[in-house]
Amino acid sequence: MPVPLVMAALSGGRLTQGGVTQDARRRAVGAVRTASEQLRAVIVETPVVHTDDPGWRVGGEPAQLLGFATEAATVSQIRSRHRHAAVQEVIPAADAGVMVTDRGRRDEAQIFVRVAQHKCLAHILRSISDVVEWKDSLAWDFGEPLQTVRQEALALWHTQWETPRADAKIEAEALQAELTYQLRDRHLKDPDHQRLLNEPGWHHDRGTMLRFLGDPRIEPTNRRAERALRQAVIARKVSHGSKNGARAHAFETFTCVVRTLAKQGIDSLVEHLYQLFRCSDVHAVPA
Repeated sequence: MPVPLVMAALSGGRLTQGGVTQDARRRAVGAVRTASEQLRAVIVETPVVHTDDPGWRVGGEPAQLLGFATEAATVSQIRSRHRHAAVQEVIPAADAGVMVTDRGRRDEAQIFVRVAQHKCLAHILRSISDVVEWKDSLAWDFGEPLQTVRQEALALWHTQWETPRADAKIEAEALQAELTYQLRDRHLKDPDHQRLLNEPGWHHDRGTMLRFLGDPRIEPTNRRAERALRQAVIARKVSHGSKNGARAHAFETFTCVVRTLAKQGIDSLVEHLYQLFRCSDVHAVPA
């Protein structure tokens, strides 16, 4: 049964989409905004933060939905352009934690040189597969060993979570050494293989390829961020984004609070939302 009909049956009031939107915009600059800002402090204090940035639209114009996810919290923000300045709003340039990302240029800006990073292993494996799949058997000699090392590293990480082994550190060091050898500086005749050598080699030199083997808190892929933004991506397909800046602000604010509370369980979600909506701290709708 639709929510408006349920509300009408319970309270006798008439609930409209416009009314819901207006109320959300008012609360987004009141109690809900305060709660979302508190979550930003939680993100900064977390040792490992996952981030992703699917596309969005505000008033029909292209924008970016930037998400930060940890085990305990989720923070979202919508900006017209996703540059390193937008990332610094949540993760400062001097952050002592680890930032797990895809291979976006804004995360590789010089200002983040002091921030430890780990690149999503799934994206790197996909890039290698795109080359290996259409190469003939004689050209597999470079791409296939790269895949093998990363797959073995992924299997080792999963094994350590399920049944830790005493010799895991030795095996991890061997995989690091093998990858270092494969990504050594050299000139390759095949331009696709040269690309696979240059880009992953640059990341490996910075220690962002297999960092998860040395720190069990780091996940090898960036799926945590993708899961945190999945509902927003679904909403984008239905609504095509936000109609204006005020609605974009309301969407990002409510997304932070609701997605974080959902991680604590349905009871916590219902209880905290009830408390937030009981607040009389409702401001004027922003221009």
